[in-house]
Amino acid sequence: MKKNLDLWVHLNPIIKKLFFGLKLTILFIVFSVTNVFAIPLADLQQQKVVSGTITDAATGEAMVGVNIQVQGKTIGSISDINGKYSLPSPVDQNAVLVFSFIGYVSQETPIEGRTVVDVALVSEIKGLDEVIVVGYGTEKKATITGSISSVSGLS
Repeated sequence: MKKNLDLWVHLNPIIKKLFFGLKLTILFIVFSVTNVFAIPLADLQQQKVVSGTITDAATGEAMVGVNIQVQGKTIGSISDINGKYSLPSPVDQNAVLVFSFIGYVSQETPIEGRTVVDVALVSEIKGLDEVIVVGYGTEKKATITGSISSVSGLS
């Protein structure tokens, strides 16, 4: 059968061009597929997309605007109005996520192979011992729109 095909291709130049073009197309597809799988399979298995929900530990309410970052990387995200987040790219399964928000204790949570990491942040309460307000300057009484107080030193 191969001899018949070779003879037929030699006798018909149009079929020869089509056959040659088909070889190039198949060669190109094989070349393209081998380039797509240049990433080692072990690396793909160790990286997954991570998502979850962030709540307040005291109230259980969803927290909006919490910063989530992969420790030591520039990969990060912010929680939405429902407290949900999703990191935009695959993350190494041995990585540590850092959750931070103003007025709350930052929390570092290892992923440990999970694809869903839910966190409850604890509020950080700090009291001020003493407040001292010092102001210097001169203004005319006519140009000031606020109130002025003068306190003399204690004797």
